[in-house]
Amino acid sequence: MRLKRSCFFIPLFILFLLSIQPFAMAQPYYPSYVKEALVAENSFLSVEANRSTPPDFEEVQKELPQVIWKARPDVVRAYWKAWEMAFSNLKGVRVVNGFVSPYIDPAF
Repeated sequence: MRLKRSCFFIPLFILFLLSIQPFAMAQPYYPSYVKEALVAENSFLSVEANRSTPPDFEEVQKELPQVIWKARPDVVRAYWKAWEMAFSNLKGVRVVNGFVSPYIDPAF
């Protein structure tokens, strides 16, 4: 019966990992944080967060620029679909994200 090469490789690899662990754990910590003077000038750090819910597309559709192009209704539909998609990606402020106003998530 012939043994596969992986039968020998896997235990050797595990032994290798165990042998380098003490060296990886013994590395000294060097603090690399650098205080930046311009952070104090950031006006968003002191702004109260706007916790209002972002508007729905249907609520503001009448306030958006209206397209009149009778010859190309397909383009007009695409225009409104683009606005609808943009409004569906509006996100509200949450404590965990630290934003100060609602934002658009492009959903890539």
